[in-house]
Parts: sequence; C-alpha cells; structure tokens
Amino acid sequence: MEDAWHRVGASSEMLANLKEADRRGTEKGARAFDQKIRVGALRCLSSMLQGTTGSQSYWFKASLLFDFCADCAGLAELPLTCAAIARIVVKSDFTLHSCVPLLSERCPGRRLIQDFSSWLSATANIETTEINDRSLCQHEQVVLKALDWQVDYPCVEQWCYIYFARIGMLAGFRTSEQLQKMQVRVFISARAILMSRPATKELSHGDVALSLFVLSFVDAGYLPLLKLKPKHLEEDDWATLYAESQLGGGELPQCHVSEAIASQILEMLCLTVQEDAEELCNKAYQAVQEMIQAFRWIQSYQSESCRGV
Repeated sequence: MEDAWHRVGASSEMLANLKEADRRGTEKGARAFDQKIRVGALRCLSSMLQGTTGSQSYWFKASLLFDFCADCAGLAELPLTCAAIARIVVKSDFTLHSCVPLLSERCPGRRLIQDFSSWLSATANIETTEINDRSLCQHEQVVLKALDWQVDYPCVEQWCYIYFARIGMLAGFRTSEQLQKMQVRVFISARAILMSRPATKELSHGDVALSLFVLSFVDAGYLPLLKLKPKHLEEDDWATLYAESQLGGGELPQCHVSEAIASQILEMLCLTVQEDAEELCNKAYQAVQEMIQAFRWIQSYQSESCRGV
C-alpha cells in the first residue's frame, strides 16, 4: 500500500512531513484583527484570486499566508499586504501564466484592491497607504520576509488531497465521485471555519482538514456518529451537539453499512491519518464545536449586514 500511496504523492513519509510543516507554520501565531476587517481582507483576496485564476482553489493557501504574516505591517498597509499575498500565491503556481503582473497598474484586477482600500479607510477611519507598482513590489518583500521566505506551508486543500487519496486506495472506493462529493463538503465547512477565525497553533489547517475529513464519513453514511463519540460525552449529548453543528439541525445521518464494516472503516481512517481512534474522536468533537461557532458567526455577520452595521 505504501508503494501505491507513494506513486500519487500520498505516502506516510509525505504525511509526516506535512505534519511537521503544519507545526512549524502555526508557531508564527496570528494577529487578532477585528473580525469584520479580517473578513473584508479575505473576501478581497478571494475576489482577486478568482478573477486571476478562475478558481477558488487558491483561497485556502491565501488565507493561511494571511494569518501567518498579517502582523508584518499596520492596518494602513493591509490592502498592500493582501495584494502581496495574492501575487505570491499566483507566482508559486508555475502552471499559471500571465503576461501582466497581478495587480500592476495594467492589471484589470487592480480595481479590487483599490475598492478594498476605500472600504477599509471608511470602516477603520484611517488613511491607507497609496497603492502603486513600486509600493506593491516593496511590500511583497516585506511579506516574504515575515514568512521567512517560505510559502509552501500545507493548507486545507493539500491535507484533503493526501487524506482522500490514501483512503480511496485503502478502502477501494468504487468511484472517485463518492470521495469528490465528500471533499467538496469538507471544503465548504473548512472555509466557513477559517473565515470566522484565524488558523492558530490550537486549530491549524491540518487540524481543520483532519477533523472534517473524519466527520465526512458520518455525513456520507459510512460511519455511525457514535463511532466518533468523545469519552467525556454521553450519547445523547454528542448527538445533540452534532445536530447543532448542522445547518438547520434536523435528523442525524443514517449509517448505510453494517457494524462490522463501520469498524473496519474506522480502522482504515486511523491508518489513513496515522492517529488512533481516540484522537479521531477528539478531532471530530473539535470540528463540531468549531462548526457551531462558525454558524453562529455567519448568522451574526448576516444580521449586521442587513442592518448596515
């Protein structure tokens, strides 16, 4: 199995390397920006990358780098920081080719960062730093220095690739479509969590990916929820907590496999992520708690937006 995992870049050695890189990255900590400001910055990054790459798949990497280097400059320079991160993310993917440097004065996407700068000035009542080609190039160096010139920290997308590749081969899923649907759900939940709070040592991108990856097997009907019950919770309390973490609450997912097969799947999940069953239960509990907080934040944010706050 290790040979098969190695051929698709999902070996146990690669997994160990990602865990070490994840640990080193979160040692940097994250600046506690006002949540409204942070969300505005991440939305700006999302729009810039979507417009340049035609994809949202770079958002996780951009948000991770943002959390790692957001304190490299003051609030007035935040638009420059966002622009620099977007440029770094695009440059780090050699498959992306563009004759016009991202956010240069000739780039159509320049308006997005100008709009964010105007919004920030009005929201925070500050005068933001002027944005031009020279200041962008200079600030890009500031951001890279804050990142210790390392931009390859593993984000949610990388973690999900390796986890789903490993379990797909190990469990012999009949079609990749099954796993793709589960992965999409993980991405949606992960984005909600990481939009509402920064990545930290207590909750890294690796933690988010692992916990949601495990829970995706409950959502898809391959594991009964009780298989992931933390030791300190009663069955009813765990079921209630999980229901609270789902939009609209509702009935618990029905497991479609036998008890014996569910136990085998849990064992394969442990082998996939290289953790024991107790740790998987703890991670599932962490994910449920974070999803509850994320949904509460989303509801609060939407309510404030409707009131024009």
